[in-house]
Amino acid sequence: SLCCPFPMSGSVPVCLCLFPLSSSSHETVEGYRRYFNQIVGFFLVEDHVLHSTQGLLTRAFTDELWNMALSKITAVLRTHSSYCSDPDLVLELKNLIVIFADTLQGYGYPVNRLFDLLFEIRDQYNETLLKKWALVFREIFELDNYSPIPVETEEEYKSVVSRFPFHDAEIEKQDFPKKLPMSQSVPQIYVQVKEFIYASLKFSESLHRSWTEIDDMLRKSTNLLLTRTLSGCLQNLIKKPHIGLTELVQIIINTTHLEQACKYLEDFITNITNVSPETVHTTRLYGLSTFKVFLFTCVAAGSEYACCWNKGTVINFTELPVLQRSSSTCTDVVLPGSYLAFSSFCQ
Repeated sequence: SLCCPFPMSGSVPVCLCLFPLSSSSHETVEGYRRYFNQIVGFFLVEDHVLHSTQGLLTRAFTDELWNMALSKITAVLRTHSSYCSDPDLVLELKNLIVIFADTLQGYGYPVNRLFDLLFEIRDQYNETLLKKWALVFREIFELDNYSPIPVETEEEYKSVVSRFPFHDAEIEKQDFPKKLPMSQSVPQIYVQVKEFIYASLKFSESLHRSWTEIDDMLRKSTNLLLTRTLSGCLQNLIKKPHIGLTELVQIIINTTHLEQACKYLEDFITNITNVSPETVHTTRLYGLSTFKVFLFTCVAAGSEYACCWNKGTVINFTELPVLQRSSSTCTDVVLPGSYLAFSSFCQ
């Protein structure tokens, strides 16, 4: 029998027949599913014996047995989940834990510690997402040509602005073909940040938390994505040997547009959670300040270009293209070879 009908004697006997979670179970969802199924079966039998017999088991005994089991279960899950580097598998594990907890709670077993564990796993899930999106950002930057986006037709223009919130009255008045000031990585990065928010949201489903708490969690995880992951990728990008002065200027322009798009990301989260951004405890996205710090880093890098030799030849700044910022923010012409122009551009 799976049940443990031993009399209480001051302490629960070492009779917990919990099935071990194999060392490779963290690699597949099936390993976790078998583990949970066996434990559920064990305690459902305990509950059946408790309610269908007289004096064989007591509620105090099953409660103590469950508390002992719960300590072991949470320790095992905490250890095994820490080895999981696949966010999809972590999400599957979360769903299994929720089903497991809801099932046993329906039979009267307290499961608060399991939901506390889920909040620990949530932080780990976000870490796996950050690592995944770091690779996504790096690939986007590697494939970018760091040139303004050319648009030949109205359809192409609408395709870009449907993915990225760009509005410029002067550019809209221009005839086709025309160019948008940012390069192709900007709308791609913006779309991926929104995808990250959706992925982060998935973990909060079925956790019995308020939308205010979910809103706070989404904003905090998005802040980490902007201030740590995306910022780190940008910092590494400007150190690449193929990034010259022209590319650096384009990166500055790109970063400025990403900075301006942060308010639209805040609106995006608000539309998901319906939590007003004016709420007292609402976390604000502070990617803006991070982007400004990065812009000043670019200024420093630009000044180094202005003072150095390039493979034995002085850089001829007059041959570099003159770039103009979007008229929606500034009408200053930026000469890439000028440090003062870099500084003015970033103010």
